Amino acid sequence: MFDASNKNPRSGGFLSAGRARKLLQLEKLEDRAVPAVIGGFVYQDLNFNGLFESTEPGIGNTHVALTDASNNVIATTTSNSAGQYQFTERNVTSTTPATSSYSVDFALAPTDSANTGTLAQFDPSLGTLTSVDLIAMGSTSTHTIIENMDASSTSIHTNINADIKFNVGGATLEATPSTTVNATAAGFDGQADLKGASAHDFGTVPLTGSFTTATLTDAASLASFTGTGTVPVSQQATATACTCGSGNFLAMVKTQASGNVKVVYHYTPSNVIGPGQYKVVETQPVGFTDGFDTADNITPLPGSNHTDTISVTVNSATDQSVSNNFGETLNSTPPPPPSTDPPGPPPPGNMPSKDLFIFYDM
Repeated sequence: MFDASNKNPRSGGFLSAGRARKLLQLEKLEDRAVPAVIGGFVYQDLNFNGLFESTEPGIGNTHVALTDASNNVIATTTSNSAGQYQFTERNVTSTTPATSSYSVDFALAPTDSANTGTLAQFDPSLGTLTSVDLIAMGSTSTHTIIENMDASSTSIHTNINADIKFNVGGATLEATPSTTVNATAAGFDGQADLKGASAHDFGTVPLTGSFTTATLTDAASLASFTGTGTVPVSQQATATACTCGSGNFLAMVKTQASGNVKVVYHYTPSNVIGPGQYKVVETQPVGFTDGFDTADNITPLPGSNHTDTISVTVNSATDQSVSNNFGETLNSTPPPPPSTDPPGPPPPGNMPSKDLFIFYDM
C-alpha cells in the first residue's frame, strides 16, 4: 500500500514491514426512528389553482383539529406565522397506565370433546403492551344414577375427578377438581331400570376448578398477543367417575363442562400518531373565502372548497403526510348598493339641450 508520508526513498513510498493502515469503520448510530407526522399549510391561493407555491403567503393563527376514524378530536393546533401546522401526537391522550380486557365463553358441552374460541389481540395503536393476565374459570357437572342389584341394601359411593385445561396463545391454564358422593340403596326391586327404591340418583354434582391467574411479561409472549388479529383459545375437559359398592350394581354417569377465559392487557397508552384513518379539519380563517385543498399538493380535492376537511391514511408508525394544504382566497369587496333616492337637478352648465334654429337672408 502506498504511503506518501514515508520518507525512506528505498521503500518506494509503500508501508514498511510491520505497519498496517487502519480500515475505515462504520459507527453504529442510535435509533432515530421518526414518528408519524400529519401536517401541511394554510395559505392564500393567489392564482386560484389550489396548489401551494413558494410565492404564496401563509395564514397564521388558524385553528386546525385532527380526528380519528370515529370522528373523535384527538389533537388540536394552530398554524404558525408561515401558515404551517403539524401533528406528531395525540394531545388529548393520557399516558397513565391502562388496561383493556376481552373474554371468550365455552358453553356447556360433553366432556372429552374439543372446544375452541378466540380472543382479540392487543391493538398496538393503543400503546405499549407491558403484561398480559390470563384468568380462567371452568366447571364440570356430573349426573350419576346407581341401582343396587343385591337383595339387601348397601352403601355406594362415587369418586368424581375432572381435568379442565385451557390453552391460550401457547400458555396453559389447568385445574383438577374432585369430590366424593355417598348414598345408601335398598335391596333390588326386581326392575333394572335405575328407578325405584333400589336406585339412587345423586343429582347433578358440580365441580368448580381453581385456576391460578397467569401473568405473562416475556417479549415472545407479548408479541404473540399483539396485533390486529385474534389469539386462539382451546378447552379440553375430561372427567372420571368411579362408583364403588357391593359387587352387583348398575351405574349411569353423564358429565359436561363449561368455562370462560379472560385476558387483561396492561399497557402504557401512546400519544403518537399511529396507523389508521384520520381527518384534518380546518376552521375557516376570518377574512378569507374557502379555496381548494390538497392532500399531496399535486391534485386539488374535488369539492374541497366547501368542506375544510382532508382525509389522511397513515399506513405505518413513520409515515410523513405533510402536504395537507388548505387554500384560501381573500374576500372580495362588495360593490356599493344602488341608490333609491330620486335624481336631483343637473349641475350648472349641464342643462339639457334644446333645438336651435338659425335663419339666413338669401
